[in-house]
Amino acid sequence: MSDTSSAIADSVCFPATRILSRAGCVATASWNSRRLNPPGPQPTWLVEPPQPLRCDAQEQPLYAGPLTRISGPHRIEAGWWQGERGLQTRDYFVYRSAARGLLWVYHERLSAAASATASGWYLHGVFA
Repeated sequence: MSDTSSAIADSVCFPATRILSRAGCVATASWNSRRLNPPGPQPTWLVEPPQPLRCDAQEQPLYAGPLTRISGPHRIEAGWWQGERGLQTRDYFVYRSAARGLLWVYHERLSAAASATASGWYLHGVFA
């Protein structure tokens, strides 16, 4: 018997596939079971929906004051098979805020996707 894959709810940051055998057994694929690493650090808490951020004169994101970049960019591209409706092209960064700690911030890479805000920068998660 061979396994077939079926799509489940898509997520930008996590695999969204489950393996179904003909016998009906379900095994969920994960980063650990496939021995893959996630695309960059993953936050403890997600901000849903992502919060738009303002920028300074140098086009760097601000959140409760200036931010210091710790790592990134970690590029994530998903949903291309759904056309422009589902396309997500983001560069994720870890920033340090003096007032709020470590933050997971992304920048929309395509101008059409960034049109919701003037900056295209969003807060998407917080590290413990």
